Amino acid sequence: VGFMIRSNDGQRLTGTNNEIENFKIKGLKQGEKIACKWTFPNILGDGRYIIDATIHNDSATEVYDWWDEAAQFAVNKERNLSYAVDPGFKLEIGEIS
Repeated sequence: VGFMIRSNDGQRLTGTNNEIENFKIKGLKQGEKIACKWTFPNILGDGRYIIDATIHNDSATEVYDWWDEAAQFAVNKERNLSYAVDPGFKLEIGEIS
């Protein structure tokens, strides 16, 4: 099970799947369902984003289903940083002796 996040203009930004994350999913029987929940720090800059989803075999070599534009979301942070990534920089300033 995997996903890819794209910018609104289609640029591939990030993504992963259970194989990359070393998470094995047990074999499913016909009709059996599971739910997957992915989380990551919100390092994306302001904008609209698209999620593509995929289901593949155990080795991620055969794609069973690929869903373009499975979901969309928007990021609107309090500060406006004009870059695609906003990791939440921290700045410390101290005196130099």
